[in-house]
Amino acid sequence: MIIEKIISPALALLCVTLCFAIGYQQIQFSNFTNENNAKFAAINNAILTLKNQIEAKGGRGDTHPMERRLDSPPFTCDEKWCTADASLRFNFPEGIVIGKINTDCDYGWGTLSVDAQGVHDDGTTIGNNCPSGVGAVTFGSSNIASGDYSTVTGGDSNKALGNHASVSGGYQNKAVGKTSSVTGGQNNKAKGEQSSVIGGGVNEALGIQATISGGYGNKASSDNASVSGGYRNKASAQCASVLGGKNNHATGKRSTVSGGGRNTAAGVYSSVSSGGRNSAYGYYSSASGGWGNRAMGTRSSVLGGYLNVSDGLKSLISGGKRNRAIGKLSSISGGEGNIAKGKGTSMFG
Repeated sequence: MIIEKIISPALALLCVTLCFAIGYQQIQFSNFTNENNAKFAAINNAILTLKNQIEAKGGRGDTHPMERRLDSPPFTCDEKWCTADASLRFNFPEGIVIGKINTDCDYGWGTLSVDAQGVHDDGTTIGNNCPSGVGAVTFGSSNIASGDYSTVTGGDSNKALGNHASVSGGYQNKAVGKTSSVTGGQNNKAKGEQSSVIGGGVNEALGIQATISGGYGNKASSDNASVSGGYRNKASAQCASVLGGKNNHATGKRSTVSGGGRNTAAGVYSSVSSGGRNSAYGYYSSASGGWGNRAMGTRSSVLGGYLNVSDGLKSLISGGKRNRAIGKLSSISGGEGNIAKGKGTSMFG
C-alpha cells in the first residue's frame, strides 16, 4: 500500500509534464505553418503578377530574352523570306557568319563575316574569310582581319593585321600598323602606326602617319613622310614629301621634290621643283628646274639651265650652262662656264 501511494503521484506528475510538452509543440507548429503559408501566398501573388505583365506585352518581358513565350516567334515567314519583329533588337555576342563557314578560321569574339564559298584542299566548299580578331569584320573573298577591331570590307586576299587597321578593297593589300589603312589598289602595305596608302600598286607607308596617295612602287619610310603619286618615288626623312614624278628622292628633313625625274632634295627644308637629275643639298637650298643642276650652299638656288652648281651661301644661278657660283651672295645670270668666286660677285653671261 505504501508503494502504490508513492508511485501514483509520480505517474500523475509525469503525465501532466508530457501533456504540457505536447501541447506547446502543437502551438509552435501551428505558428510556423501560418507564417510560412503567408510567405508562400506572397510569392504566388508575385508570380501571378509577373505572368500577367508578360502576357499583357504579348509574351515579351523586359528582364530577360528567355521570358518570351514560345508561341510568339520573333519572325514572320513566307515561302522565301523571314521578316523580324520590328519591335525587337537582336544580340549575337559571339558573332555572325553570312554564307559559308571557314573551318580553318579561329573566329574572334563579336565578329562579322560575309563569306561566299571557297574550295578546300579536299574539294569541299567552305568559307575563306577569317575575322580572327576581337570585333573584326571581313567581306569579300579570302580576306583576313586578325587585329582587334580590324576590318576588311572588300576585295580579295587582303589582310588587316594591326589593331583597328582597315583595308577597303583591292588585291593582296596589307594594313599592318595600328590604326593603319589601305584603300584599294594592289600589293600595297601600310606598316607604320596610323599610316595610309590610297590606291596604286606596290606602295609602302612605313613611318608613323606616313601617307602614299597612289602611283606605283612609292615608299614613305619616315614619320609623317608622304608621296603623292608617281613612279618609284621615296620620302625617307621626317616630314619629307614627293609630289609625283619618277625616281625622285626627298631625303632631307622637311624637304620636297615636286615632280620631274631622278631629282633629290637632301638638305633640311630643301626643295627641287622639276626638271631632271637636279639636287638640293644645302640647308634651305633649291633647284627649280633644268637638268643636272646642284644647289649646294645654305640658302643657295639654281633656277634652271644645265649642269650649274651654286656653292656659296645665298648664291644664285639663274640659267645657262656649266656655271658655278662659289662666293657668298654671288650670282650668275646665264652664259656658259662662268665662275663667280668673290663675295657679292655678279656675272651676266
